[in-house]
Amino acid sequence: MFNYFLEGDQITVNIFMEDYEQFGIEHSDPIWYSYEPYSDEDYESDCIEVKRLRDEFNSYSDNKLSYKQITENADVETLFANDVSGNFTISTDTRTIKKGEVYLAIKGENFDGNKYIEEAINKGAVGYITSDKNNVFKSAQFGLYAKNTETAYLEIANFARRTINPKVVAVTGSSGKTTTKEMLYSVISQKYNTHKSYLNYNNQFGLCKTLLEMPDDTQVLISQLDKLKCKECEKEYVTEESLKKVQDMD
Repeated sequence: MFNYFLEGDQITVNIFMEDYEQFGIEHSDPIWYSYEPYSDEDYESDCIEVKRLRDEFNSYSDNKLSYKQITENADVETLFANDVSGNFTISTDTRTIKKGEVYLAIKGENFDGNKYIEEAINKGAVGYITSDKNNVFKSAQFGLYAKNTETAYLEIANFARRTINPKVVAVTGSSGKTTTKEMLYSVISQKYNTHKSYLNYNNQFGLCKTLLEMPDDTQVLISQLDKLKCKECEKEYVTEESLKKVQDMD
C-alpha cells in the first residue's frame, strides 16, 4: 500500500493514489504524497504513532481462510476448482500480493481490479474472485465469481468478525476519528487484546482489511468508519449484538 524511508529519526511515507481511493484515506493529492511526520502538521493529523509505523506495519498478518469458509460465507459461484486444499489470505492489491494468497478483484469508478487477475496469478495468487465470468485463468487453483466483489469482501470479513467475536467499537464522525481511535486504543489495549484499523482506513475496503487482519485472540476491535462512505457496513456488518460500548466490559 505504501513504502517508507527511515533516515535518522525522520520517516518519509509514500502513499499512492490507488490506496487513497481504495481504502478511503482522506487526501486529495493526485499521485502520491510524501510525508515528514515531525515537521508536517498534515501528516500528524492523518497518522498518529508514526514512530511505531515500521514495527506496527510489519507485525500485521492476515487471517487465513479455507476455500469452504470463503464459498459458504460469501455470495460466490465456482468458475472452476482444480485444487481447493489449504488456507488462504485475501489480497486486493497486486503490488503487494504474496504467494499463496487469493486475489479479490475490486471494481470502482476509476479502477478495475479484474484487469489484474492474470498479473496476480503470475505473482503467486492461488485463486481469485472476480465480477466478470469471462475471467477464467485455469493456471490458478480455483476461480470464483461474485456479482459484486465488494459485497463478497464484506461478507468474508464479517465471517472473520463473527468467528473471533470481539467487542466492537466503531468510531465515526466528520473529524477527529483517527485521534479518537488512537486514544481509545492506548487505553483499552492496557487491559485487553485490542486490534485497531491501520492508519485511517475508514471506508468499506479498509474495514474489510482491518477485520481480516484481526488476530484470533482479539478481545476488542476498534474500527474507524467514514459516516458517508460506509453507511451500509456500519449498519449491516459491524453493529449487530456484538457492537457494544467499552463501559460494558468488566
